[in-house]
Amino acid sequence: QVAQAAGAAEGTPLVSGAPRRKRGHVIAVYSPKGGAGTSLVTVNLAMALHRPEYKVAIMDASLQFGNVGVLLNLQASRSIADLAKVGGELETQLIESVMIPHPSGVKTLLAPPRPEMAELVTGELIKGLLGELRRMFDYVVVDTWHSLHEPVLTILDEADRIVLLTTPDIPSLKNTRDFFGVLEALAYQSDKVVFILNKADRRAGISAKDVSDNLKHQVTVEIPLDDAVALASINRGVPFVADQRAKPIARALLQLGESLIAAFAPAPEPQVQTAAETADDATRKRLGRLMGR
Repeated sequence: QVAQAAGAAEGTPLVSGAPRRKRGHVIAVYSPKGGAGTSLVTVNLAMALHRPEYKVAIMDASLQFGNVGVLLNLQASRSIADLAKVGGELETQLIESVMIPHPSGVKTLLAPPRPEMAELVTGELIKGLLGELRRMFDYVVVDTWHSLHEPVLTILDEADRIVLLTTPDIPSLKNTRDFFGVLEALAYQSDKVVFILNKADRRAGISAKDVSDNLKHQVTVEIPLDDAVALASINRGVPFVADQRAKPIARALLQLGESLIAAFAPAPEPQVQTAAETADDATRKRLGRLMGR
């Protein structure tokens, strides 16, 4: 943990000024191999989580070549790089001014507009932003890059859940197996990872069961391959969860969203019997004993 005083001394932006609210949840979407579909899953998962009672945000942390803005058809010059340039403390109002609203109500913090600007975004800045975004939103879905550099490792550390994507091909499965070794070294709890088989296709010859058996980790959700729906969604800039919810690919993302909401739901409070209820129970038990004689 980096002390606030140290961060201020180095000129690294810190975050403050947010009203106190319940703690939101950070969901990192990650794959150890490029091309697995993390960006498409990120935007559609955010749409699956969004509803009137929940505030949802997306952070595009694929810092060099982020595509969240393209997938949502957002035209904007503001990005996370603007926050990296600000010295001293970052207030909630400033973060909100940099985030781009989508017509759905989801807000986005976009990646830098040029690859070289990714160097401005440090792990410490990411950590501070995620801490603040937790207070501003119920769910923060973070798109990531497949390299395990400092900002990505910070995101994985801070995330409440890691949606780990693999695809049914040998290179992806090999990288996923290696990444599970990294997770063990980092000593993450087993329930932190939600293992997803993306682009599932019977023609690939590798099923979800094959993946689970060989990697010794259970696939939680299969997202079927549907190039027609996915490509149309990408080219239109409209998430398929928004307007094609009946399609199997959309239903899989909705299922993932529901499972995450259920996982984060607070445990029901134990019911406490009143004194009258306790007395009634005792009376019924006594009556039962008498009638049984």
